[in-house]
Amino acid sequence: MYGHVGVTGNIPFAAAYATVPIVVMAVYLLIARRLGAFEAL
Repeated sequence: MYGHVGVTGNIPFAAAYATVPIVVMAVYLLIARRLGAFEAL
């Protein structure tokens, strides 16, 4: 992400690229909650 902001100044692309891991983690947590993975904690 630093390469897209620092060199080219493409802040919107860097912001969109940074949201991909957040979306993946959110989907993973929703699936884990639906399967009851947090009940044992």
